[in-house]
Amino acid sequence: MILTGSTGGGLEGNFNLGNQDIFLAKFNSSGSKLWTKQLRSSHQDIANGITTDSSGSIYITGSTFGVLDGVKSAGKTDIITAKFSRGIPSLVLETGKVNHHAFYIDGSGTDSLVFMYTIKPGDNSSNLDYLSKDSLILDSGIIKNLEGKKANLELPIPGAIGSLGFNSKIVLDSKPSKPKNLSAESGNGQVILTWASVPGATSYKLYWDNVTGVSDNASVISGITSNNYIHSGDNSSGLLNGRTYYYKLSASNSSGESDLSEEKSATPILPAPKNLTATAGKRKVGLTWTPVSRAISYNLYYDNSSGIDLTPIFA
Repeated sequence: MILTGSTGGGLEGNFNLGNQDIFLAKFNSSGSKLWTKQLRSSHQDIANGITTDSSGSIYITGSTFGVLDGVKSAGKTDIITAKFSRGIPSLVLETGKVNHHAFYIDGSGTDSLVFMYTIKPGDNSSNLDYLSKDSLILDSGIIKNLEGKKANLELPIPGAIGSLGFNSKIVLDSKPSKPKNLSAESGNGQVILTWASVPGATSYKLYWDNVTGVSDNASVISGITSNNYIHSGDNSSGLLNGRTYYYKLSASNSSGESDLSEEKSATPILPAPKNLTATAGKRKVGLTWTPVSRAISYNLYYDNSSGIDLTPIFA
């Protein structure tokens, strides 16, 4: 089955160029999609009809407001006819929840055919193999042996001698890698954490504890979508100043969760008071300063010479 129409986005790895692009999708007899192509200009492209010929070529008709395949529009709207030649042989791979195709790219005239597949988000396999012995799909293409006769298209059973899984130990793991460059900076009742963004990650989980050796059984903060986070506890009082907090981080996407990062720690601490002023009076000095958030008392240090040490006179 072949389907055509128009789309305002990119389909199956294709990209959208204009307001609407023409798309062409082919499905096998069981309803599985074999491939998707897009025909695009920087304006609006519309498909109105589709047909095939005996050689397997596909023809579509429609209209465009732009430039398609280098053919410039002669007016506001032009009628188009496009031909898609014989299909490309492919291998149906067992790539996880959704199976995908590896397409033939090279090897004609030799005893080895080369198929290419680009890993997609969600792919997972501990030992990549094709789906079944009938996974080689011609799609109106032709595969012949070196004598010019039709080749035997039946493949070894997956996992058996001669199969892809038997010959090559290919592991597909589209889970993100563990985060790097985690840092923890002390604040007043809080810890400021930053890290390097992980390609392919859609969110992060922050694991934390009050003792070293953080594991995935520790307290966790989920759903972080940026590469920074301020940990200030679950209430308005914030984290305890003077207590050390330990952290590890993981990255996640639709394929799963990464390993944990290296551990970092920080100890929240009260900042020094600011804007201290001293006003001379008769046998006294008046002192003022900006209050420090979360402080419950202050220590005052003084001396008769510069270079005050930390010996408190009163509190």
